[in-house]
Amino acid sequence: MKKYILGLILVSLAPLFGQDKDGGISFEAGVDHVTKYVWRGAPVNITGSSVQPSLDASTVSDGMTMGLNVWASAATSRANSSRGDSYGLEEVDYTAYLSTELDNKMTFDAGVIIYDFPTLGDADTMEIFAGLSKDVEMGLPLNVGMTIYYDLDAADGFYISTSASYEKELDKTFTLGVDVSFGFGDADYNLWYWGTDESDFNDLSVSVGISAPLGENASFGLSWSYSEMIGSDIEDNVGEIENDWMTWSFSYSF
Repeated sequence: MKKYILGLILVSLAPLFGQDKDGGISFEAGVDHVTKYVWRGAPVNITGSSVQPSLDASTVSDGMTMGLNVWASAATSRANSSRGDSYGLEEVDYTAYLSTELDNKMTFDAGVIIYDFPTLGDADTMEIFAGLSKDVEMGLPLNVGMTIYYDLDAADGFYISTSASYEKELDKTFTLGVDVSFGFGDADYNLWYWGTDESDFNDLSVSVGISAPLGENASFGLSWSYSEMIGSDIEDNVGEIENDWMTWSFSYSF
C-alpha cells in the first residue's frame, strides 16, 4: 500500500519536473559512513558501522523547491545486522518534499516519508511531516526550527523535533557546524516505539562537525554526534540510552 502511495506521488510530481523551471533539475548523490546508526536517540545497530547512500532530485518553481529523495542504510558486518546471521541492505526510505520561504522570512517544509525495512516483514511505516525554521540572532547567528511528524501507519502518533544550528566559516576552506535537537513523542508514538503509553520527551542530540568543498561540485564532511534518551519511562525500555558516533560524508551535485 505504501509503495502504491509513493507511486502516486511520483506520478503527480513528474509533470512538475518535466516543465521548464527556474534552475532546471538538480541532483545530489551522497554516501555516509557511520560508526553506529542511531535514529531519534536509539541505536538501530549495536556493535558496528553502516554505509548510508542517498540520491536527491529537486527543482525550483516560483520560489518553491520540490524534490524526491531515496536514502538507504546497510550494515557492514553480521555482528551489527538486525538480521543476525547476515549483513547488507536493511532500510530504504523514500521522501517527497517541498520547501518555500514565507513572507515573514520563515522557511516552510513539508512532505511524506515511506520507511521500508526489507528484512523485518511488516515493520514498514509512513510519516507525513511539516515544519518551520528561521534564521535568528541570539548572540550567535542561529537557525531554529520545529518539525512535526505524524506516523499514520504503524504508530499512529506524533513525534515533534525542535532544533537549533550554528555555522561558521573557519577559513576559505572549512566550515564548522553545530546542531542541537530535542525530540518529543505523544503517547501513541511512545507506545509503539518504546513500550510506554505516556507522552514524554524522547531524545537530546548534539552534533559537531566540519565540512569542506572538493572542487566545484563535491564536498566532504566529518562529524561527531551524541544522543541520549531523556524520558524516564523510555530510558527503562531502551537498551542503550546514551550513544555517540562518528560520521564521514561525501556528496556530489550535478
